[in-house]
This record gives sequence, C-alpha cells and structure tokens, in this order.
Amino acid sequence: MQIPWIVLLFPLLIWSAVIATIVYLFRCLHRIIRLLEEIKEQHKKD
Repeated sequence: MQIPWIVLLFPLLIWSAVIATIVYLFRCLHRIIRLLEEIKEQHKKD
C-alpha cells in the first residue's frame, strides 16, 4: 500500500499555517505595544 503525497504534505501545510499565524500575531502585538509606548511618551510630554 502506497501512502499518497497529500497525506504527507497535509501536516506540513497545517504546521506552516500555524507558524505563520503565530509569527503574524507576534508582529501585530509588537506593533501595538510600540504604539502604546509612543502614546505614553506623548502623554508624559503634555
């Protein structure tokens, strides 16, 4: 019995999608944190 390529590729696709999502979320979080810090700095100046 031969294992089809799709069965082998499917977990890789899932993992790559999961990793890409995590990386994207981390980038968004980093951007939000930086924006919040900038807002705090502006409030300190006022």
